Order: sequence, then structure tokens, then C-alpha cells
Amino acid sequence: MPPLPLLLLLLLLLLLATPTQPLSLPPACGAASPFRRGLLLSPFLLPLPSSAFPNALPEAASYADRPKRRGPKPPDLGLLPNRELNRYGDAEPTPSLRSCKGAPNCFSTTGDPELDTAFLLAPWRPPPATPLPAAVAALLSVLSSYPPGQSGIDGGGFSLVTPPSSPPGYVQATFESLKNGYNDDLELAAVAGDGGARVLVRSSSRVGSLDFGVNARRLNWIAARLRELGWDAPEITAETHPDYFAQNYSR
Repeated sequence: MPPLPLLLLLLLLLLLATPTQPLSLPPACGAASPFRRGLLLSPFLLPLPSSAFPNALPEAASYADRPKRRGPKPPDLGLLPNRELNRYGDAEPTPSLRSCKGAPNCFSTTGDPELDTAFLLAPWRPPPATPLPAAVAALLSVLSSYPPGQSGIDGGGFSLVTPPSSPPGYVQATFESLKNGYNDDLELAAVAGDGGARVLVRSSSRVGSLDFGVNARRLNWIAARLRELGWDAPEITAETHPDYFAQNYSR
């Protein structure tokens, strides 16, 4: 009979040569378990970045393990159908975007001038006699150059979307926050009118009731770039929208 050390060596060699199934994490294993930590040390098991967009800041990978609160995409984005009633029961001038629901986390060019002062914006206007295609091209150029992380927002990146059924001049964009993955939806629609081209605007958060100034900072960056091109695109300030700033910065 072989000596005991030799038997142990043979047994060890047999175990090493036998194929094994990949280890799976036991359901009861907690976050602090040494077994769980050992698994996570494998380069093949490290959590992958969960950023929604490729243009996110590099540090977004540091927050990949955080639960994301992107929220569902609103099903009612887009231009209103002709003569659709707004939330006050009045027919909006067509075309128009949706109004905001009243929470200080949204801006729109649709609303009642007397009741919706917290979020109502004037449409942006390109220089006089600008053809509609040129206005659309300017919008797309500015949006494409948007830098994630500007003013401390949108570090998770953004994506421009043009739904196939959308009319010419309509653009959607989704922006994501750096750490918790909050998503905001931006809509811009260049339309023609008696006074020349104008751009309808709506920017709104999907989750929560406050935005802590995020939508204002995003729109202000875009508007500032358009003003450099000669557009009329007013800045959002505490003077123009005191209720929005009071609610977002008083807590």
C-alpha cells in the first residue's frame, strides 16, 4: 500500500485534473462575506460600467455598482396633435410640446402665461430670415457639442434621438446624471410661423419633484451657445423664474 503522503499527493492531482463547474454566489452570502470578496477579485467578475451612454465622463465607471434611477421614458413625448387640449382644457396653438405638471423639475414653452410662470419659457428664435433647415442644423450642431459634466451635471452622458415618426425639425435627447443615473428628457422642435422660425423647448426630469437646478443649467448652456450664433434664447435666472429657484435651492 502506498505511504499516506503519496496518497494525499495523488488525491490532490486528481482534484486538480477534474473539471469543475463555475462557482455561483450563495443567496445567503452577504456583501461583507470573504467568499463574495474573493469572487469579485476575479477580473472576469468585476462589475461592468452601467452608464447609459458612451460619452459619459470616465469617472462614471466608479459608480457602476450604484443602483440607477433612470425612470421609464415618458410615453407622451413629441409634438401635440392638432388642437389637442392642454391640462387647462384650452386648445394650444399648434404645433406645441407638452406642458409641465407643475413640479419645479421641468421647463416648457407650452403653458399659461399667468399660471405657469415657474416653468414657462419663450420659444427660442434664430436670426431673422433664417431658413428652417439652417435653424435645425444649428440646433444639432450645438447639441452634438454638449460637454457631459458641464456645471457639474449630466456626467452620465447623453444621447440624441430622432424618432422615425417625428416631423422634420424635432429632436429628442436623454441626459443622465453621473452617480445615481437620473434621466432627463429634452425636446426641441424647430417650426415655421408668420414671424419666422422658432424653436419649441421642453426639458423635464423623469424621477422626483425637484431637480436642484439641473434642467436650468442644461438649457442655459445650450441657449448661451445659440446666443453666440445670434439667436434670441434668454437665460433662465432667479429673476425670470423665482419660484423654480426658490423651491430648488431653499432645501
